[in-house]
Amino acid sequence: RADPAVRLAPLFHTARVLLYPHPSMVRRMPIRRFVLPCLLALLGFLPATARAQVSISEFLASNSTGLTDSDGDRPDWTESRNSSGSPGNLLGWSRTDDPILPRKWVFPSVQVPANSQIVVFASGKNRTNSAAPLHTSFSLSVNGEYLALFAPEATVPATEFAPEYPPQRADVSYGFRSGRSYI
Repeated sequence: RADPAVRLAPLFHTARVLLYPHPSMVRRMPIRRFVLPCLLALLGFLPATARAQVSISEFLASNSTGLTDSDGDRPDWTESRNSSGSPGNLLGWSRTDDPILPRKWVFPSVQVPANSQIVVFASGKNRTNSAAPLHTSFSLSVNGEYLALFAPEATVPATEFAPEYPPQRADVSYGFRSGRSYI
């Protein structure tokens, strides 16, 4: 493999020319300032937004004594975990309890820090204001049902409890740890 400094020398020269053109080229600066970032992004030299590695890590389908929402209710809830080393935005990700409707409830623009999680109430209240607690448009069945999380434009779920998760007990959460289901 070639020395990285040698491989990048032509790129740095091109960048210098594009950023600091001859005075006769000043009128073209906006185009040049647009072209350079695009060129670098296409070549993979700009840091791309890391794709979040998000999954449904845990959920509670019968909440009698646990978390309360801003209305004072104790709705069901789901927890999604970003297991990547970079923060991720969930804009466009979706959650569903119906395998035929993968986009039943779509996340608004909400940041999840690296190696952190976000709780979304599964209340049926359909709240998507990212400045407030989020609520899906559906609630969870204590008897078990399909539950899935889809990345934007994905046709295969990032996480799926299929054909359905098992019957649930009051105030006992269910989820995955190290790829295995647990209570």
